[in-house]
Amino acid sequence: MIELRPTDIAHGGEAVARFDGKAHFIAGAMPGEVVLGEVVRDKKSWARVELTNVLESSPDRVDPPCPHFADCGG
Repeated sequence: MIELRPTDIAHGGEAVARFDGKAHFIAGAMPGEVVLGEVVRDKKSWARVELTNVLESSPDRVDPPCPHFADCGG
């Protein structure tokens, strides 16, 4: 598990955090948050991280209006 602080959004909507000299892409996270995640793909200059917990949420985070949002985007 690693703790990350995303600062940007990549094309496609994933949050981007810089850690250990590479970009980490985290689906479901937002800039300004502090998140925990597990690296599921590790390359030389980037990594993909599965979000496991939001430790500090962004003031812009809202609950999705649809209960199926995680499966299909609502």
